[in-house]
Amino acid sequence: EKNRAKYRYRICTLFGYIDDFHMTKDPGMIPYFLSRFGKYDVTIPVWSNRDYPTWKAYFPNAEFPVIEWTDSEKNRRRKMGQWIYRNAKRIDILHTYFWDRGTQLYIAAYKRANPRGIVYVHLDSDGKYWLISAGPRNPLKKLVMKSVLSEKCLDDVLFGLQNRENTEKLSGKWPFHNLIYVPNGFTWPEDLPYTPFAARNNVILTVARNGTAPKKTDILMNGFANVAQEFPEWKLILAGTVEEDFKPFINSYFVKHPELKDRVSFIGPISDRGELQRLYASSKIFA
Repeated sequence: EKNRAKYRYRICTLFGYIDDFHMTKDPGMIPYFLSRFGKYDVTIPVWSNRDYPTWKAYFPNAEFPVIEWTDSEKNRRRKMGQWIYRNAKRIDILHTYFWDRGTQLYIAAYKRANPRGIVYVHLDSDGKYWLISAGPRNPLKKLVMKSVLSEKCLDDVLFGLQNRENTEKLSGKWPFHNLIYVPNGFTWPEDLPYTPFAARNNVILTVARNGTAPKKTDILMNGFANVAQEFPEWKLILAGTVEEDFKPFINSYFVKHPELKDRVSFIGPISDRGELQRLYASSKIFA
């Protein structure tokens, strides 16, 4: 117990699509708050083709090993799996995301090299690939994966899910032997005074990966266009990244609604938490 009290746990956050804007989402927030407890040393593998200024500002003492980028998703998984296998004994807790082929590969590689290691998998409540069925659909692939990720191996794997109903539905099924309900939290860097509703700006605000299917950005934009004439003093502000395959929709939207060019604004991702907080506090509606 005396040694354990002084021990600093080495936690590695592995997120296959890691980019700088993930700093203000759960891939950044979970290791950030763990590091503030003073008992965790944080490692976050990053990709060679991207810059991470926000990460380095939040984690001045963290390790950021660089993995060479490849355009092939299969090769990216392989490279991350190889990195995990080589460094597994230096990692006490592996923190990863979703239940897909990448996650299965990373757990298998990590546990093979470090059988005593602990894994935390942060699931997403709308992950169709594992909500439909726990694991691969192909019976042969599922059999192989079950043999690789045995019950003994999964004893040290904890799954956290953001949806209570799906937690109850999947609990106890392979591989979710240790599944708990873990909703996403949030934090603000400063305590802003409350702004009365009437004093706020006539703004509908959304903060998201705009253009992804679950966010329904097209429905929001079309809905605003439908009522824009009735509420001429209102604006729509969309913060966050924009998916490449959504940009043609945006272009056609402004061709169809040229009068909205000054009222519908894409302002990009906001890494400054204080700036984002002030934007929330000054908007009348969040969508």
